[in-house]
Amino acid sequence: MDWTVTSIAVVNVALCGWRTVSTLRQQRLISLVWLLITYFAFFLLLLSVAGPFARWRGFIGDYVHVRSETIGFACQYALGFNALFALSESLFGRLGGGRRAAISWEVGGRERRLRVAHWVLAALIVIGTPLYWLTVETGNYDLYVNYQGSNWAMVFLWAGAPFATACALRGRYLLALAASIPFVLFAWHLQVRSFALLTAVPVAAILVFRYASRRPRGNLLGKALVVLVASGILLAVSAYATVGKKGTHGEIALPDSGLVYGMNIVFERAWEFREQTGFETLGKYALNLVNPFLRLANVTPPVLHDNPVYIAHLIDGVPQGYPAFFHYPTLWYSDAYLSFGLPGLWLAVLWGALLSLWERLMWRSATLLEVFLPFYTWHAYMLVRGATAIASVPFAYAVYIVIIVVLLTNPRALLKPSRPSAAPAPATARVPASSVRQPARSGV
Repeated sequence: MDWTVTSIAVVNVALCGWRTVSTLRQQRLISLVWLLITYFAFFLLLLSVAGPFARWRGFIGDYVHVRSETIGFACQYALGFNALFALSESLFGRLGGGRRAAISWEVGGRERRLRVAHWVLAALIVIGTPLYWLTVETGNYDLYVNYQGSNWAMVFLWAGAPFATACALRGRYLLALAASIPFVLFAWHLQVRSFALLTAVPVAAILVFRYASRRPRGNLLGKALVVLVASGILLAVSAYATVGKKGTHGEIALPDSGLVYGMNIVFERAWEFREQTGFETLGKYALNLVNPFLRLANVTPPVLHDNPVYIAHLIDGVPQGYPAFFHYPTLWYSDAYLSFGLPGLWLAVLWGALLSLWERLMWRSATLLEVFLPFYTWHAYMLVRGATAIASVPFAYAVYIVIIVVLLTNPRALLKPSRPSAAPAPATARVPASSVRQPARSGV
């Protein structure tokens, strides 16, 4: 064990843990991102203790040996990336207001036209669920990742996700649970955890922040228990999906615990061959944002490559042009390094600014929060996991459909947002009218 490398990994865990607690106290949504970063920082610490390792590449039939120097450099790169991300999200998080989230998690909602939007979103779930099931009934994870079954039914299903967050924000937990069930079932059936990111994760986040807003001070144990219970449920779903993809071989491991190994293989191979992909992945990320408009204009989009596809070649030797689709995201550190090398640290500033400004946008009104929170959690998870291009996939149709629904039913909700309604004030004691002294009447 290299004590210098381990010390760097310990500092990295401490930094991530501190930002997780700090942003959670501020009731910022970015705390969800820091919780995920801390999760992976812990596994990177374990790898720094374990030291060098080798990986068998099945498609080529050779070993990749990851040296101690590579692990040390990867730990330094991750620490630098996280430090820049912390500076960026802290700076941009202060724009437009104070440090604490300017939002109430106790949302009213009596506006009739807004309720129309909610029921339209609910109808999208009701329509999309059976139609999408008919497409993937006999499918599995391989079918999903090879884009078989990606159709309008899935788009409608995803577009209905804000109905779950709208219900949770208004305290209608049974409706929120009912809206989440199809997404969890598809995650279960296809072994694709990302479905849970659109409903189960944001609803759990709302419950955590609502509890924290009711008890802004003290009761730290209660807050920790709420976070642990919500995280445990989501980890259970994720663990099942992981076992379903890899098969049951008696192995017990936390979800994505092996991503740090893949990350170090990428650093080893990229360092050895000085290979960089440049703006390919960012270009694909941006392409998803405008792809619907390109299709409407009958414009053929350019062919761009995603880093996780190339990483599959680095880790397992998957040959180019292989008929099956292999997609190996290995955290955003390897995505940044594979794209630009050491200067790729600037991506930490970009993602910190983007996630913080998006957070600030959702603070402006309850409607913006319920519309964009499902896609925020998807986006943040995919970014940290290293699937940059996949992070913007919901913006290809699903997000635009939601915006159109809200604009058609209540345009002021998005165009002229107001702050969410504050939590109801405690009731004051009513004084009987008979007990109030009346002023004396004049004799005139």
